[in-house]
Formats: sequence, structure tokens, C-alpha cells
Amino acid sequence: MSQANVPNITPSFTITREDAITMIISSIAMEELALSHILNAEGEKLQYVLGTLTVPGICLPPPTVGELLAVNESILKTLKETMKKDWILSNKLEMALEASKCPTGTTGITGPTGPTSPTGPTTPTGPTSPTGPTTPTGPTGPTRPTGPTGATFLPCVPVLNGSALGCETPPPGTACYDLPNTGVTCISQPTTGCVLVALPTGVTCIAVPPGATCVPIPIPTGITCYPISPIGQTCLPIVSVTGEIICLPIPL
Repeated sequence: MSQANVPNITPSFTITREDAITMIISSIAMEELALSHILNAEGEKLQYVLGTLTVPGICLPPPTVGELLAVNESILKTLKETMKKDWILSNKLEMALEASKCPTGTTGITGPTGPTSPTGPTTPTGPTSPTGPTTPTGPTGPTRPTGPTGATFLPCVPVLNGSALGCETPPPGTACYDLPNTGVTCISQPTTGCVLVALPTGVTCIAVPPGATCVPIPIPTGITCYPISPIGQTCLPIVSVTGEIICLPIPL
């Protein structure tokens, strides 16, 4: 058989890890080749004993049964040893292949940041898109209900002067009036949020709390809550000296 070309290793000769593994695998291949030659020789020996292999110039008598058994025993021993050697070579090859896998090394240090690339050219502005169609006007919403009517300005205010009822009218172009015989001057016409009340000391506009249905009126014995109309002031509450409340209709 052919011989491998193995370098002449001396103390000064150095090889790399990859070269060493390659040489080990080559030696395993040569040993396997040698085992195959041994198996082939054993096969030819059996053929020669059985007479199926002819050798020019050699002619042997037929072997006896004992000779055949002896030859067979010899071949079995050779096969057993060959199998042992092949198992060792198989393990040797697995270890060599495992050693060929280089372990992953540690991550190296991060290199310096490269230079900044120059800024590319500015992309030109594209054409302006045409104005889209005007959206049609939506449908008119539903009409909201009419709100409550605000407070009505009074053309005049009835005032009790002693025992007589009079109606004081603001001067033209003004929004307030004087009340004779009361010492009260320039009382503004009532607006939303208060109720005009004639007290013994004069006429005043008492504020109505939001959502209230009555107005707090002071009387000699305390404060009473006099009911008011939800649509505005329609009469003038007058408090007498005895504490009686009379609501005189307001002429509109």
C-alpha cells in the first residue's frame, strides 16, 4: 500500500494546531487502510484453503475437517483483534474531530468610532399637490328649544305711602327712581337674580339663591321665605310694621 508523506519532526520543527489534528486524522486513515489489508488477507487465506483461490504452480490436497476448523478459529481471532483496533480508531477519530472545533474566545475591546460620514445632498422639495375639492356643507343641526324668558323691566313700582298705594315711574332715560316718603333714592329696576321688596325702611332688591323657589324676607319676628313666581317678579311684596306681607300686583 502507499505510504503517507509524514514530515521529519525534529526538536526545531514546529507545527500548528490545525496541522497536528490533520496529521492525527491521516494516521487514523492509514491504520484503517492497514486493517482493510489484514481483512483482505484473511479472506484470501480462507479461499485458498477451500480451493476457490488458485495459485499458479501450487496444488494442495483437499483439507480435512480438522484443518478447516483450525483455519476458521484462526480467522475468528484475527477478526476479533481487528474489531478491537477499529473501535479504538473510531474513538480516536471522534476525539480528533472534537478537538478541531476551536473554542470561542472572549470578546475583544471595542474599536474607536470611525469618522463621521459627510452629509449627503439635500433632496429638492417636491411639487405642491393640487388643492382637493371643497367638502360640501353638512346638514343643518336641529333647532334647540327656546330658553326661558328673562326678567321684565317694570314701567313703574307700586309703593305704599302711609296708607295709600302709588306707582312710581322712573324718569325718562333713566333706569332708577326715587321713592317719596321712604328716604330711599334711586332704586334700580329689578333684573334677573333678585326680587324687589318694600320694607318699612325702604325698597330693596333681595338676591335669590340659584334654584330657589322663595325669597328670604326679613320681618319683625325673623326671616320668612316668601314664594316667588318661576317666570319672574309679578307683584311687589310689601312688609308692614306689624310683619304682615302683602304682595301688590305690578302693573305692566
